[in-house]
Amino acid sequence: MYNPLNVRLRLNRLFIVFSILAIILITVSCDDRHQHADNISSADTIYLNGNILTMAIPETAEALAITDGRIIAVGNVETINFYRNANTTVIDLKGKTLLPGFIDAHSHFTTVLKINNWANISAPPVGIIENFIDLLAALLKHKEQHAIKKGEWIIAYGYDPTALEELYDITINELDPVFPDNPVMIMHVSNHGAVLNSLALEAFNINKQTPTPYGGIISRIKGTNEPSGLVMEAAFLPIYRIKSKLDEQALGSLFRAQMEYAKYGYTTIVDSSTLENEFELLQKAALNKQLFLDVISLPLFTDIKNILDKNSVEPAQYSDRLKLGGMKLIMDGSPQSKGAWFTQPYLTGNADPDNLDNTNSAWRSEPIMPYSKFKQYYQYSVEQGLPVYTSANGDAAIDTVIQVNYELKINHEQNHRHVVVNSQFMRSSHFDQFKKLGLIPSFFSNNAFFWGDAQVNNLGKERAFTSNPMQSALEQELRFTNHTNFSVTPLNPLFMVWTAVNRLSRGGTIIGTDERISPVQALKAITINAAYQFFEESEKGSLEAGKIADLVILDKNPLTVAAGEIDTIQVVETIKAGKTIYPQTPVDQLAPEQSE
Repeated sequence: MYNPLNVRLRLNRLFIVFSILAIILITVSCDDRHQHADNISSADTIYLNGNILTMAIPETAEALAITDGRIIAVGNVETINFYRNANTTVIDLKGKTLLPGFIDAHSHFTTVLKINNWANISAPPVGIIENFIDLLAALLKHKEQHAIKKGEWIIAYGYDPTALEELYDITINELDPVFPDNPVMIMHVSNHGAVLNSLALEAFNINKQTPTPYGGIISRIKGTNEPSGLVMEAAFLPIYRIKSKLDEQALGSLFRAQMEYAKYGYTTIVDSSTLENEFELLQKAALNKQLFLDVISLPLFTDIKNILDKNSVEPAQYSDRLKLGGMKLIMDGSPQSKGAWFTQPYLTGNADPDNLDNTNSAWRSEPIMPYSKFKQYYQYSVEQGLPVYTSANGDAAIDTVIQVNYELKINHEQNHRHVVVNSQFMRSSHFDQFKKLGLIPSFFSNNAFFWGDAQVNNLGKERAFTSNPMQSALEQELRFTNHTNFSVTPLNPLFMVWTAVNRLSRGGTIIGTDERISPVQALKAITINAAYQFFEESEKGSLEAGKIADLVILDKNPLTVAAGEIDTIQVVETIKAGKTIYPQTPVDQLAPEQSE
């Protein structure tokens, strides 16, 4: 029989039981939290009071704790305080922005070691060269400052004819009268060629009898077969391998070279197109504990076999901060030099700038090497378990990378993560192919600023405005990275974020409004996506518990400043595995000449 009093008594008993259980659970929970705090290592360092951008979910945090070079917790201040003790260093960010250390998706680290002894002939805003007179004056000044004697080489970098007043290439006619006693090599800004004077041409046996090799350019004086000075692509490769070699003395500049990257917030860097002797020097530096940044070497296809045959190296594994991460292969040249290989022709004739009246409307450029050779190199790298980093700019070159992957029966499930470096002129049909094959595009958004105007001229707006199609890649759920290709463009990653967000050319044109991306996506391209490219996403690229404490502190928040001001953001501090490497100079990491 229903009795309201009995029901009320039962409910009271149940309430008491549940209350007791709740108290027990809360007590246990608190004990567990305190026990957890007791069992873990207390934080060496805690960061708070700033904008913490995690590049993960959740996208922001209030505080972050580090112990022994790794992140142990990310979250709100209350949670992070469980890791704090009397010995913890607490860093007040004072409104600055903390995010993962930048990961260099593609550059040429050893170039920093070389250009110290080369003349800088870059055009504004990188340098001050605006015409041939400026260029020759810079070479003469370099010769004087470095006391270069008769017969010794004069080498310069940053040469960009598209940015000079003359708008065509300098030749032996201008170089020889000024430098009759010195071989001169002016490196093209693309790193795919150079202008040589007569003594330099003679040194490499390039003359009127020299045939132009497949996939190469030897520019000739109009109406003759005499070389005019410009040598590009396949014709330049043998010159590059000889004149770009490092010597033992270069290791003395290794500290400064790494600091050049560290001051821009990089904690992992790349040396693409590493030559055999350069890899051996990097190995020696690693063995001598001279590397304080993680260095990923991508040996050039011409040298990879010798490197693997002669050196005891475990691919894809770091040894004293050096890792052999893949092989660099080259399919075509740059679009601004008309070396990019397209399915449709250029609008402005062929790539020989000395034939100024040439209006060959069929010029589409050509590959650096025959397909059979390309496939041979690609297959070798795959068989060695190495990702292939293929430089491919034009859509025809990208077609070829796709073709070789299909022929080698590669697919995304195999998780090879082969990279198409630049990928500048992907067609819409390429996105699905990349996803099926597991290919990663590493875009080059800086190209829009430096050569967007030249591309509009050479290719027309329709093609130029769809270059580096980052937004389209996002919409197709294709993960991509972005890179500077240093020394082709400056190292500054915030400038690279700016170019990806704004796509503004040097002349003030927006190179494709529809392909602009948000600041957070631009940052992911150089943090978590770049970590993924190198199979390091479980260790780097985002601020999550368990990952290496590779961090960068910026003076402003890239997500809240005006889009046009992102390139003004400054790096305040760079932290590698929990230790400040910039601006602080650790004594035990000094190069020999600095510690003496």
